[in-house]
Amino acid sequence: MRSRGQALVELALTLPVLVFLALGGAEFVRIAVTRAGLDAATAAAAAAAARASSRTAAETEASTAFDGVATGYGVAAPMLSLDLGDFERGGKLTATGEATLNLGFDGTLTMRVLSVTTARIEDWRSRAPTP
Repeated sequence: MRSRGQALVELALTLPVLVFLALGGAEFVRIAVTRAGLDAATAAAAAAAARASSRTAAETEASTAFDGVATGYGVAAPMLSLDLGDFERGGKLTATGEATLNLGFDGTLTMRVLSVTTARIEDWRSRAPTP
C-alpha cells in the first residue's frame, strides 16, 4: 500500500533533474545553431572571395556575404579573417569565422566558436596570371 504524499516526494526529487536537462538541451541547441550559422557564413565568405576579380573585391564581397549570412542566423558579434595567399588563379584561400556565445541565464559563461573554410580561387573569374 502506498503512503500518502509519495507522488509529491517523487516529483520533488525528479523535477530539478528534468528542469536541468531541459535547460541544458536548450543551451546545446543554441550552440549548434550558432555553429551552423558560423559555418554557413564562413563558407559563403570563402565562395564569394573565390569568385572575386581582385584582392580588394574579394575582401569586400567576402565581408558582405559573411555579415549577411551571420545576421540571418542571429550570430552575435561575428568576425571574419581572410588569408588570400597570392590570389592567383587556381590558388587557395582560407576564411576563418569566429564568434563568442554567451551561455547561461546571466551570460557569465562564454564560449568561442570557430569555423575555417578553404576554397579554390576560380580560374575563370579571378585576375589573369602574371607572366
